[in-house]
Amino acid sequence: MASARYVFAVCTRGGTPSEAFDYIDEILARQGKRLSARLDITMPWNHPLGQENLPSTATTERIAHLQAEMQRKLDVFAELVLARKAYFPEDTEADYEIPRWQKVLFSWIPKSLNYGLHRYMYQDLIRFYSDSTCNGCGICEHVCLGQKIALIDGKPVWQQAAKCYGCFACINYCPQQAIQVQSRFPVQSSTEATARYHHPAVTYGDIAGKR
Repeated sequence: MASARYVFAVCTRGGTPSEAFDYIDEILARQGKRLSARLDITMPWNHPLGQENLPSTATTERIAHLQAEMQRKLDVFAELVLARKAYFPEDTEADYEIPRWQKVLFSWIPKSLNYGLHRYMYQDLIRFYSDSTCNGCGICEHVCLGQKIALIDGKPVWQQAAKCYGCFACINYCPQQAIQVQSRFPVQSSTEATARYHHPAVTYGDIAGKR
């Protein structure tokens, strides 16, 4: 990274304005660098917390449109990156407006602290469980990048000492939709009502191979 002259980043999101590039630029600034090009890609929302990912927002037509648009944007971006061109398009596709009070609050919180709060939420506040539809297939264990899930007596058990990265692959790759998140203040879970989604070209074996 120290010798890199051209740095680019691609961020996927469910529709909210992306903050990831701000974090990346903060890290790069420590080395006297900044992003050369960036690209936001809106994907079907598959975050299990909150109420945004209801089945009505994940229709077959919407998913097909988002996947086609994703590929189109990636093809254009790849050409720009190969040509080492600067690219900072205006974000006109965010379809979820963050409440103003949240913008004000988080604008005053250092990004390092904000990251720490997210890590605390995923590591200590979120409680996963499997419901009665679980068939013990073990896919959740294989896709967990933190190796937090262990299959014990045919059921997934989340190990308290292991790290959760908040990727929710266990939820979105479960063929039975059996994995849920327990609602406990201040975490509001909607897993029992929400749709599940992962890109059809990415198998659980692909995820497991990155462990």
